[in-house]
Amino acid sequence: MSAIFEDMFDVKNIDDEKFDRVSRIKAQSHTYNAEIEVDINTEIYPIGSSDTLRIAIASAADANEGYQGEAAQPGIIDDYEYAMYGK
Repeated sequence: MSAIFEDMFDVKNIDDEKFDRVSRIKAQSHTYNAEIEVDINTEIYPIGSSDTLRIAIASAADANEGYQGEAAQPGIIDDYEYAMYGK
């Protein structure tokens, strides 16, 4: 599964007031006129206010979607240090 959207983002603001281990990150895209706001568990993946992050959005985390065995392919999560998954 490939990314629907992917770009490099400069961290602009880190709000760590609402949750104990999670910070709300605001970041500005390098290529597009896009700003993203995302919650990251900064206890396990620390973020600095001058960091640049590569962020991707995908429709599925698993490239295999039901395939098993030798035909199974690595998923998009394998390309990143930190991943979130959910509805």
